[in-house]
Amino acid sequence: MQGSTDGKKRVVVVGAGTAGLSAGLHLGRLARRRKDIRVILVDENDIHLMSHLLRDYLTKKRGADEVSIPLETALDGTEIEFVRARVTGIDTGRQIVKTDQGQQGYDYLVLAPGSVADYGGAVGTREHAYTLKTMDDAEALREHVVELFKRAARESEDEECKSMLTFVIGGGGVAGVELAMSLSEWLDELRLSHWVPTEQIEVVLVEELEVVMPSYPRQVSEIAESVLREKGIRHLYGSPIVKVTPTHVHLSDGVRIPTKTVIWSGGVRANLLIKEAGLRVYADGRAVVNSHLQSNYSNIYVIGDAASFVDPRTGLRAPDVAQVARREGVTAVQNIYADIVGGISRTCRGGIFGYIVSLGERRPLVVIGERVFPEPLAKLVERVRDFMALYRLGGVKFLSRCLSRRRGEVSGSESQEEAA
Repeated sequence: MQGSTDGKKRVVVVGAGTAGLSAGLHLGRLARRRKDIRVILVDENDIHLMSHLLRDYLTKKRGADEVSIPLETALDGTEIEFVRARVTGIDTGRQIVKTDQGQQGYDYLVLAPGSVADYGGAVGTREHAYTLKTMDDAEALREHVVELFKRAARESEDEECKSMLTFVIGGGGVAGVELAMSLSEWLDELRLSHWVPTEQIEVVLVEELEVVMPSYPRQVSEIAESVLREKGIRHLYGSPIVKVTPTHVHLSDGVRIPTKTVIWSGGVRANLLIKEAGLRVYADGRAVVNSHLQSNYSNIYVIGDAASFVDPRTGLRAPDVAQVARREGVTAVQNIYADIVGGISRTCRGGIFGYIVSLGERRPLVVIGERVFPEPLAKLVERVRDFMALYRLGGVKFLSRCLSRRRGEVSGSESQEEAA
């Protein structure tokens, strides 16, 4: 089976994260008036997850409808075909995507399967540490934390209570720092509802380098460190986690931290699907791509966390942020469309205009270049960020569909409460 059998060009997009869904939606718009292009989106889940909001879902500041979008809603009104299936392999010779629900032939393939946690050789981390990559991860961690508070409220031994209420986060990048801030605020709420002494609760942030958020401007790192101290979050630098057991975390300098909870927020690796497909990869498993986002197979494009795209203008690898993922998705399918219709291929850009760092519920920062803008501008930008993300993902109609669905779910839940 090679590509299409019906005379149409089959473009298969694997993954419905930011990069993959951006690619699918944009190609769907480009090909709307053509009858010779089929767009097929494959993902094992039936939702698009806004992963940067998972920490708010964990701490119950947002509901499921605020951090995810059903793909049925996302793809409504488009000609995109959605296949819910887990991809098990790629046969590049026969141009087939293998899934647990059958095979999908392709003429062009866009790979955006995302990343997986990279534990860096730390013993026991895979078995005993929590991650925060999915809604199921967040729910499991939430149940675990709440159960620990219930047990701690009944525990008479101070040392055992302290270990129950010590929460270690491995990784001091932006994800780890933002999680530490949100977790600290949520734990304070749980303390009040479970009558647990403040001194028994501790959040520990472990970073193997000598500074938190090392890839960000120094001013941002310094502000983050200041807020960590202000919130009483202990941060340990220069000694990575080397071992995790059900009762302790071991650091490289010999420090042992009694704890029942380790949350891994360290490095990531590309999905193994990329390497197993025979694509050229770097040491972290990310695909080597050119400036047009093509792999060593000219009809296979790799985007998002699965690719290591080097911006030709700067010579630097593009950062793993949503705005770059969206741009990669759009650029990849623009180039596919150009190849089909005889247009000119485009070069992707890896730079970012700015970003938001959330240092707790009331401490957002907007960073543009080397300039840091604190509140009130940061609060305003944070409020409109999610709406802008939806608009950039799929345009005005897509934003309208998502907001209509949210309003519908809120009205439905209010009606149920009234009935009860």
